[in-house]
Amino acid sequence: MKNLLKKKSRIKVLLERSELIQFILCLLAMVLLCILNYLAAKWECSLAIPDTNSGLFYSLLLITFMAGNIVGLFLLLCILLVLKYAVVSTLTEWIRKFRALNNYCYIPLTEDEVRGFSFASAREYFGHISQMLYYGGKDDEEKFMKYVQLKNADLNKMLAICLKVFPDNGTIFSLRYRDCKNICDNSEAFMQFLDFYHVSYESDEKYAPSANINKNGIVSLSVLNKDGRGIIWDGESFLLQHFSKDVVYRFGIETVSLHAFAELLSLDPSQSFISYHTLKCYGEKVAHLLKEKEIPTTFTLSRDDIDLMLREYSGFFTETTINGEKGILLSDQKNYDDMMGLLGQLCQYMPNLFLTAFSDKQAVRLL
Repeated sequence: MKNLLKKKSRIKVLLERSELIQFILCLLAMVLLCILNYLAAKWECSLAIPDTNSGLFYSLLLITFMAGNIVGLFLLLCILLVLKYAVVSTLTEWIRKFRALNNYCYIPLTEDEVRGFSFASAREYFGHISQMLYYGGKDDEEKFMKYVQLKNADLNKMLAICLKVFPDNGTIFSLRYRDCKNICDNSEAFMQFLDFYHVSYESDEKYAPSANINKNGIVSLSVLNKDGRGIIWDGESFLLQHFSKDVVYRFGIETVSLHAFAELLSLDPSQSFISYHTLKCYGEKVAHLLKEKEIPTTFTLSRDDIDLMLREYSGFFTETTINGEKGILLSDQKNYDDMMGLLGQLCQYMPNLFLTAFSDKQAVRLL
């Protein structure tokens, strides 16, 4: 090993990694502890019986004091360990979290602030925010759990700033799932969109990524081909879009009826009748909510559609008139679980964005 410079401290490496050195040190510590314990016990005996330093009683008392010292030392170590791991560690984490929360109040969310940091891309920007919001230790095994989480409004502001500061759609599509998972845990749909994009669409030139801000300041992301097929994140939910924007999405009486009864039964299991007028209002409201999300949608209700539904779902529905209003009556043998099972079959390929529209409070209020 001539002419080689020492790169690490030999003592530190041996202490950390050599079992032999650790064993020798433990042995020496035990010998030293026994000697100190013996001396302490003799001193305690001299206080208890000052005029005696020999005899059976003295020996028994010495052994008693030595055993007591060992028990006392053990209890002291237990208390110190509890203080270290249960009190000191917790208090330290509280202090770090306090600092992270304070940093959260100062995260750069304006165009001038972000430009002042000279970030090259959205990835660098999000990485800096992650560092500001981390409150775990250096060796924390659960680092992903030790971050102050951004709210959806914060995420939207960050994306909007990216669009203003960085080129190429704000370099938002360079973000990876791992760049956002620590601080965007409350925005699962956004991370699903990023993950789906990089796995399925990034290498396909037929799909064009695009980022936009609507009139309300909400950022939306999309990766679509010329036929309108692809994926969309509308600022709230992730949509796997299997249809063209040039084609109006239509849903009929069977979809509306199943969703309507599912919503009613979840609130009141005794509900068994819905009039056609109520179903019409409910379906039109759902279509309106989807149109607000820029998805062309229409609800169709015709006599032919009603007759077809009554034939196909004769085990569930029959037509009847109650209090002068004609509508459909749910079979006594069917309940909420039956409705959800049928909905699962009918809507298993329906995008989540459509499903959430049927359970929107504005629509359910009409039932």
